[in-house]
Amino acid sequence: MADLIAGDERALRALIDLYGEQVFRFALRLTGQSTIAEEVANDVFLQCWNAAADFRGDSALLTWLLGITRFKASNAVRGKKLTLVDGEDLDGVEDSLYNVEAEVQAQEQQQLLKMLRAALQTLSVEHREVLELTFFHERSCRQIAQIVEAPETTVRTRMHYARMRLREALQGFDVERWRELTAQK
Repeated sequence: MADLIAGDERALRALIDLYGEQVFRFALRLTGQSTIAEEVANDVFLQCWNAAADFRGDSALLTWLLGITRFKASNAVRGKKLTLVDGEDLDGVEDSLYNVEAEVQAQEQQQLLKMLRAALQTLSVEHREVLELTFFHERSCRQIAQIVEAPETTVRTRMHYARMRLREALQGFDVERWRELTAQK
């Protein structure tokens, strides 16, 4: 951070290389539009460049960046309902299927993924947000509380209800089969 505070552009490039994709993906999930997510990500790193000295080190750097991302994404979609989108368009990875068995497994996995995405869409934005930050960005409750600007107890409550509602929405979801398919990849 010292180099960034001193105005070293290489430090900014290194920061973007290290966290750019995570910031963009989080912005994309929050806004649902890649062009807006790109603008948000650019704004996040511009703010980081301009306000690097404001980083106190109370949290991990990524936690600080995701907090800025959440704020910028909220402002970008102000007046619209903030929703998290599924990660289908984020992966950019096309699987090559070489045989019929692999193709059947891939189709089954896609069907299970659709069920999971549909179940996630039944959750409130606050519940999806804590799940996203916990499982996709591996943030702790304390870090999530900083990002969403809520007490840790609120984050824990949201996580509890998010898991409960997700479990209800996934009634009939074949978890064991999901594990088998994802382990084969």
